[in-house]
Amino acid sequence: MEPTSRHDLVRVLVTGRPRPQHLRAVVQEVYSAREFWLRPGEDFEFVHRSTAWAQHAPEPGDEVLLFLAPVHGRWYQDTRGSDLTVDGSGARLRYRAEHAAVLGSAEVPAVLREGCLPHPERPGYVTFDRVLMEAHLRAVIAGAGLPTAPWSGRQRRAEAVKRRWPRLRLRWSDLLR
Repeated sequence: MEPTSRHDLVRVLVTGRPRPQHLRAVVQEVYSAREFWLRPGEDFEFVHRSTAWAQHAPEPGDEVLLFLAPVHGRWYQDTRGSDLTVDGSGARLRYRAEHAAVLGSAEVPAVLREGCLPHPERPGYVTFDRVLMEAHLRAVIAGAGLPTAPWSGRQRRAEAVKRRWPRLRLRWSDLLR
């Protein structure tokens, strides 16, 4: 999953569409928190990917796993259509892809290919077992050594300082007092 290299994975419940290409959502779960500082239950807005080229935006009421990154103070969804919508019962995740392409892809782990089914009502979509997909994504995130809990304000400021001046040595214990 290439988006994990630049974006944080978050599960949200979409609550509204305040203006074109913007969605309002409530954080349900934070899987990786390299930049994402909101906590479960918090409300926020994000810019969803373009709906060109037959992409579909999440609708209010959808529970979705999104890859998000901050740009100039706003959250932006990854543009490559990388959202996984929780389907009706909550046991499956819907993803826009051709079933044959997923089954033939060496990039998709075998355990996910085995649990992949064509969507019963939407051609051009597949569904994955939610437990297997979440376990896979957690393993990718853990393997990359990404933080999994939102940082406090002090930690975020300290990390920003470290990124701007990489030679400056900061001790976390000094900053958290």
